[in-house]
Amino acid sequence: LFEKKRLEILVNEPHVEDFKELPQQIQLVFTQAWSNQIDGIKLFEMMTTLCREAKIRYANQRITMMMPKNRSWLSVVIEILEQTQQMECQKQ
Repeated sequence: LFEKKRLEILVNEPHVEDFKELPQQIQLVFTQAWSNQIDGIKLFEMMTTLCREAKIRYANQRITMMMPKNRSWLSVVIEILEQTQQMECQKQ
């Protein structure tokens, strides 16, 4: 319950444009402004460290992350969002 609430808070951060929990995967879309300013290499390294199955795509000037919905998806997504939040703070 605590993790679900934490997820709800994190997906409402200014750098997150959209979050979808689909039957087989999770989709996370970051804003255009954040996507255009973030260090893509650092983001890729962080995401692949947390979830090797994650796929990152840059389209329409937005970074989209997709990952399979497995047993640990919730904690992995929370960790990704917390780290991207820190990246946002460091950028400012």
